Amino acid sequence: MSRIDERSLFDDINKIKAACNTYIMRVIYFELWEITSLPFKDQITYYRTRLAVCRNITSVARINSILLDTLIGKNTRLVFQRLGKVVGETPHLGTASESTLQPAGIICVKRGMVLAVLDNKGHEEYLKPWDRVLLVAIQTESLVVKPLTGEKMGLNLGIRRLIYPLNRRGDRHELGLQFPVLAAFAMLGSNADKDAMLTQVSYHEG
Repeated sequence: MSRIDERSLFDDINKIKAACNTYIMRVIYFELWEITSLPFKDQITYYRTRLAVCRNITSVARINSILLDTLIGKNTRLVFQRLGKVVGETPHLGTASESTLQPAGIICVKRGMVLAVLDNKGHEEYLKPWDRVLLVAIQTESLVVKPLTGEKMGLNLGIRRLIYPLNRRGDRHELGLQFPVLAAFAMLGSNADKDAMLTQVSYHEG
């Protein structure tokens, strides 16, 4: 009788789980590829009722990447812009809030995707960090989005780049600009809106 290779067996099981979960995500986000052909009202309803809730960052990144590739359209890279070194503190209306997550150096986006807002600077009265929004236009200085919920639901809002601190030594530090957003087809359970009417599907890997 041959001995069962437990490591290989567990690897195969994990691959099967990943394949099944990926299939589930594609079923939940059915017809995602043609969402930009729908009226904005229907696009908002589509995303309001769909969310993949994940238990770790790796799963979030994997699902967001898969579903972004599914969406038809031009892939635009939002690149972190360095502002250079400055001395001392430089308060500015466009400076990111200290308590919010810093966005990635390169953010891949497509018109018609759903984003999460990491920082509500400039929109404090009607947006909260981690609110989900529909991306309707990509402009040089701003992203035009429509909130999925709240008093501004369905209205156009402009999300601008914010200033983020980089490396700092003594009183000298480097600053950069980036849009405070990330893809939100999938989110960590701790960041998902518990009150939203969503089809939340738990995604587990490993």
